[in-house]
Amino acid sequence: MGILNLTNDGLPSVLVVLVRALRAFGPMERDRLQALVAPPALEQVSSTFKNAEQLRQTLNRWTQIGLFIEDEGVVRLAEGYAFGPTQGYPGLRALGTQLRRLVLAQENNADLGQAEPSQAADFTHALCWMLAQDIYAFTEGNYASTIQTRENEQFPELPWAFQNSTRWRGFREWAPLMGFAWVTNVPTQGTLMMDPTPAVEDCLSEAFHGRRELAQAAFFAALARLLPVLDEGAYRQAVEARLREGSWRALGEHEVSPSLSRALLRLEATGRLRLEERSDADHRSLLGQGFRPIRRVSHVLLNEAA
Repeated sequence: MGILNLTNDGLPSVLVVLVRALRAFGPMERDRLQALVAPPALEQVSSTFKNAEQLRQTLNRWTQIGLFIEDEGVVRLAEGYAFGPTQGYPGLRALGTQLRRLVLAQENNADLGQAEPSQAADFTHALCWMLAQDIYAFTEGNYASTIQTRENEQFPELPWAFQNSTRWRGFREWAPLMGFAWVTNVPTQGTLMMDPTPAVEDCLSEAFHGRRELAQAAFFAALARLLPVLDEGAYRQAVEARLREGSWRALGEHEVSPSLSRALLRLEATGRLRLEERSDADHRSLLGQGFRPIRRVSHVLLNEAA
């Protein structure tokens, strides 16, 4: 179980269409939903749609995770997910925010790090590991180029973050939708860039909780609570505890990972945040490529969203 095996666990694209259909037309019987989203004519286009297999797998998995509810054959979106924008990038971004909160919920990660993870724990486990790495070192898009070697070096026992290229492909599909990465053709085609900027930005209002300024310790503690896959988050710490000592670059007490540092610098560049270093306050060092210190921060200030 999990969501990374796309063949068995369903596709992000199918999930988006299911949500759009139920938001547009409301609850409906499973057979009608299948006929609407995956009509038989699609089988003539691609074997992927044979017997609406991917629809059923996607619907089943995300019913287990809690997005859908099926009662006496009628499918509906769970409370809190039935409404929202559905079209274009704003709709996709809003849906990604909702899916991220659901995927990171405690009930969907009860067996994080176990050999047979259920719900969304396989994605969370892989995400924590990726965010802990030197994100600038992953310059190729295929699993065997870098990822497999690093997994083997860092995990003393199964499960690894991915274990095979099948789960890696699934991660490449889900991570951008959840706001933790994007895919580029630079420096090589299909490179996955780990970048939690959208996820962090979505949490800023809740992290600041009506204030305009936070000392760095309070700011990072709030982020870790809201996004437990980030530095010092509960999920992140659980995964890091599984890694072989000396096989990876652990963060120092006053350091910010390259992945989170990238997000903060991007948010400052867009005017959403202001990062300050004050001489009379404790600070943390933002880290760049190769875990090189690039800047010190003591306070984080929130600007109004444009």
